[in-house]
Amino acid sequence: MILEVLVSFCPKLRGQSGGKYITSVNQRITPEGAKKSVYLKSGALVMSNSMSFGKAYILGIDGCIRDGWLSFEFNKDYLEAELLQFFLSASYIVFDRVAVGTGVRNLNIDRVRTTLIPLPPLAEQKRIVEKVDMIMGILDKLEKELIINI
Repeated sequence: MILEVLVSFCPKLRGQSGGKYITSVNQRITPEGAKKSVYLKSGALVMSNSMSFGKAYILGIDGCIRDGWLSFEFNKDYLEAELLQFFLSASYIVFDRVAVGTGVRNLNIDRVRTTLIPLPPLAEQKRIVEKVDMIMGILDKLEKELIINI
């Protein structure tokens, strides 16, 4: 099967500290693991749903996910991926209230599905992303300066 060949060398996606993209990985999934995984193309949006749940990423590479991740499909004509990534990552407080479990808390798709997402026109979404990126850049710079001066 072609998919099995593709994913036999598939990167095993893991969250990365900082940033909104997953652009590299340290591990590859085995052919057996690939049979139990979902293959996603670069540009897909994923969110961790266990342990450090609620962190969303845009894939900068093709890769495979398993049960610790949720993936999102959406029409790019109506929704800017970077806005959805930011909104999901910023919704940790909401997700923290709906996560279940005693030892390891998890989210499931039904709990995430109930999250309301504001949807301004696409041009406004792009402006919001530009502004958030600008502000995050300033915050990153201030954080580095603070670390240097400590």
